[in-house]
Amino acid sequence: MNIRGNLWDRTRWGRYGFAAGLVSGVVLGWIFHGVFSFIFRFGLVLVVLVPLLAIAYVWWRGNRREPGPPDATLVTWKEVDDGPPDGRRRS
Repeated sequence: MNIRGNLWDRTRWGRYGFAAGLVSGVVLGWIFHGVFSFIFRFGLVLVVLVPLLAIAYVWWRGNRREPGPPDATLVTWKEVDDGPPDGRRRS
């Protein structure tokens, strides 16, 4: 039985450290569970809202476009009478 007693004595501080870590982990988890829950919920909301905001921005920019220059070239008609091909004036 000397082996068991010796092992029990050698692990005494390790057991104390394990128990203290377990208790402090439970207490800190209880204190900070609201913070981590908030961060998780905020992340989920961002995953949903960011694409919706991007789609809304693209739609808004497409509907609010100001009219620019016309697509077709503006053509005016001016009639010119050059006269006969030999260059003489008509009478």
